[in-house]
Amino acid sequence: PAPRLVTVGGAITEVVYALGAESQLVGTDTTSLFPAAAQQTAKVGYMRQLSAEGVLSLKPDAVIASSEAGPPVVIDQLRSAGVKVELIKADHSWDEVRAKVQAVGRAARREAQARDLQAKLDAEWSAVQKRVASSAKPKPRALFILSHGGSPMVAGTGTAADALIRYAGGVNAVTSFAGYRPWTAEALAEAAPDVLLNTTQGIEAMG
Repeated sequence: PAPRLVTVGGAITEVVYALGAESQLVGTDTTSLFPAAAQQTAKVGYMRQLSAEGVLSLKPDAVIASSEAGPPVVIDQLRSAGVKVELIKADHSWDEVRAKVQAVGRAARREAQARDLQAKLDAEWSAVQKRVASSAKPKPRALFILSHGGSPMVAGTGTAADALIRYAGGVNAVTSFAGYRPWTAEALAEAAPDVLLNTTQGIEAMG
């Protein structure tokens, strides 16, 4: 029988659908929102707050997750229960994308489809990078606001938002710290961004 998969991380779940392996997907985490069909899958909770019992109740053969998934004790419990767990290092690089495609291909036993998908994605990535390299200068200063709940925070270096800004041809207006931190209105004004970025989830959360 085809392996039963649980994916933890929205991008990993997207790869499952891109490989046509969604029939093998028995569970996802709450960050798995795309494609829309992923929202109808059984949910195992937020990626950093997983429950071994919840995951094991879905009887997966393999769990593919970001290295940000946890807590670590739950990952250990899943492995002890005989579930194959593969963690992909989260460094927001193109190699991370490749690693996710390869990991899902192995776990789903769709290695050939994974190679085809990777070739397609590499071609698209190369085309985008050429377009960005030839874009107008100076690069726009962008500031990403994370506001899915609680106090809004801004994205510093080493974050997915920072990578998104750089890959799109912009400059992160916040480079004085790594990760996400709350900021004052004065600090936001001093950063002088040309563009403010948020997510539809963030806008909905703030009303």
